[in-house]
Amino acid sequence: MSRLFRDKAIFKPLNTGWIDGHAVCVREWVANIFFYTKNGKTIMIDAGYNYERLREKMRWPDIDPASIRDILITHQDTDHVGALETDSELLLRKSAYAADKEEISMSRHDEIRASYKQLGHIGTLYDGIVTRSTLLGKLLDSVVWGLDAEKAAQWLNDALAPIPGDFAGKLLEVPVGTGVLTMPLYKSLAEAEITCLDYSADMMAHAEKRAEAMQIRNMTFRQGDVGALPFADESFDIVLSLNGFHAFPDKEAAYRETRRVLRKGGVFCGCFYIKGEFNRTDWFVKHMYVPKGFFTPPFETKESLESRLKGLYREAEVRAVRAEGIFRCVK
Repeated sequence: MSRLFRDKAIFKPLNTGWIDGHAVCVREWVANIFFYTKNGKTIMIDAGYNYERLREKMRWPDIDPASIRDILITHQDTDHVGALETDSELLLRKSAYAADKEEISMSRHDEIRASYKQLGHIGTLYDGIVTRSTLLGKLLDSVVWGLDAEKAAQWLNDALAPIPGDFAGKLLEVPVGTGVLTMPLYKSLAEAEITCLDYSADMMAHAEKRAEAMQIRNMTFRQGDVGALPFADESFDIVLSLNGFHAFPDKEAAYRETRRVLRKGGVFCGCFYIKGEFNRTDWFVKHMYVPKGFFTPPFETKESLESRLKGLYREAEVRAVRAEGIFRCVK
């Protein structure tokens, strides 16, 4: 064997088939799923991609998915947990599974991807990108934003974390966009009063269709300008803004208005692009996103955003996941 390729065989997946009398593997593209059987009991090792042909592949070595009761997850990359995701075929719904060091749990990002796929024709090109549910979305996340699946889930989970799971107050989301990032959360907040505002009538139309399809009844929609919100002072307990401030043309008015409509003790939270954290994203924003009108300068840095929010709110914290600035403030 050439020295160049020596010891590299571990990176080449095995083809589907038996390894010996106890072990068998199933190949999914560049990933392997292994099954080990002894004394009539089979343990599955890893769960591959979310692969539509997994049932068929498991039949080749004569393994019934319903017979699998135990799964060992070696780590939580997308090519190791796919068959356990909520938008998979759920072949292994009766299985108990353990992970190395920590238990697998469905994140809000998993719920959002599942929601996007379930709604079919209502999903837009934009939705597929922001949820990483399409090849284009995964490519842009990786190339432009430097995000893998774990970091993509992290920024969204962190941005939504300040909203309690039992929240029953009044929440304003601005801009709501198509609602793809937040509707799964709102569906679980049955006692809350949710108000969604966006300047784009087209985005609002998609959001309303999504809410109707998901049978979310506690939501109202308003078209309007974040720089002149059509609400009285201190109307909301939470104001949420996901990926809006980097696009708002009048950022000063947006900061002023989102604070005005928030009650004392209320929470202002969300995320948007900040410059100076990831050079590759900064380049794409400057040379592509701004010229095409997707983003509008000036842009905050982590330090300038933290300073600004501390000047406006009693409490303020800012952290960065790559070029996503995630914030939580208390008025």
